[in-house]
Amino acid sequence: MNKKVIYNSVVIVIFVVFFGILTMGRVGRVAIDVVTVSGSYADTFAEKTNLGRGHIPDSIKGYADYKYENFSYNIVDGEITIEGYNGKSSTLVVPRVINGYQVSTIGEKFFDTLTYTTDVYLPTTIDSVEGDANENVVIHVNSGVSLYDQLEEQKWRVSTYNDSDSPNFDLGDIPFTYNMTDSSVNLVSYTGSEDVLIIPSYIDGVPVTTVSFDLLYKFSVVYFPDTVTTISGQVSEILYSPVYFIELIFCILALVIVMLILNDKIPMLQNSRERVLTGPQIGLCYVYFIAQLVIAMNSINGTTTVQSAIIVNTVLVGAFIILIMLLGQGRQHVNKTDYVVENKTYKMKQLKAYVTNIGSDITDPELQKMVNDFVEEVRYSDPVSNPVLDDIETQLENAIIELKNAIKDGNSTEIKDKCKTAMDIVKERNVRCKVLK
Repeated sequence: MNKKVIYNSVVIVIFVVFFGILTMGRVGRVAIDVVTVSGSYADTFAEKTNLGRGHIPDSIKGYADYKYENFSYNIVDGEITIEGYNGKSSTLVVPRVINGYQVSTIGEKFFDTLTYTTDVYLPTTIDSVEGDANENVVIHVNSGVSLYDQLEEQKWRVSTYNDSDSPNFDLGDIPFTYNMTDSSVNLVSYTGSEDVLIIPSYIDGVPVTTVSFDLLYKFSVVYFPDTVTTISGQVSEILYSPVYFIELIFCILALVIVMLILNDKIPMLQNSRERVLTGPQIGLCYVYFIAQLVIAMNSINGTTTVQSAIIVNTVLVGAFIILIMLLGQGRQHVNKTDYVVENKTYKMKQLKAYVTNIGSDITDPELQKMVNDFVEEVRYSDPVSNPVLDDIETQLENAIIELKNAIKDGNSTEIKDKCKTAMDIVKERNVRCKVLK
């Protein structure tokens, strides 16, 4: 198969694959991966909309069940005293940290603010519970803390938990804005900085029921609780953005440039003698083309700006053109050298061609040996000529012609004389050639 056909086919296949990914895969359309509770509304929704999905393992189901609470508190000496709670959670988990401050004390009036709560889980950072015991509430503390004895002395209803079955005490600040009614929470936006989002099941004891996909695109994975019953917004985003069009234009430009180079259509990469496209240049063409496609995919998938897309792609094109021309210059130097060498060896190549099979028609063994010795002397002569040798090489050429004519006439005496003369000339030529070296 023609090499040009192979080169062109490889480039076209690469571009077709790229364009297929761009239009049919996750580069052209973005849909987040979701993790759901098996059989939940979110699980069914993900299946219907062809989202990448997985299920929350039973081993982390409790830890991934985020329940945020709003507390009223005071900050004293860099530590927080919890003063009140107005939510509806029956089971309340007090966090370790709120707004960057460690929670260390439960205030005297805290339990008076509880309306729906029957169980309160305290982290190991709590070292004091103030106020009178409340018989309607069970306080749960870690089995390894001394607070248990204090609570028993104060006549609290107290229970212990182990590290293996502890709730999540890391949910201090609520990283969402939301709208709340008496029976549901609608998440509006995310104010945190994580790239994996776990949607809470409850905020202040009210179930999170409504989420919009419009706030989810910047996350790589989103965990949905089974409380969600409504998912709104556009599930996938068509990325026909300015950056998309810029990258597509540069990819098409790369295709055109590479195809022109591979098919000898750019004069700057040629000379008058032969094609100046080398193996390294061909390799560089493929490297540039693939690099352009990779940059395009990363830019379309990421947060690249229009300005940076133009700059990066322009630099890539410029670097490619400079490198391809530098490689061409190297090849041109080789070609120029080859041309000089060819000119210097042309005369002797011609003379060697003249003596090929010159003695094939001679029947006399002695004469045939003489002629063959002469032919061998010519064949193994230094092929590189010099202007100083023009005169003697012309003599050698004339002597060969005279020898051929003598062989043609079949005159043995003439053959011997002409062969001896020609042998003397070629030896003299070779001696002069050595002196010139």
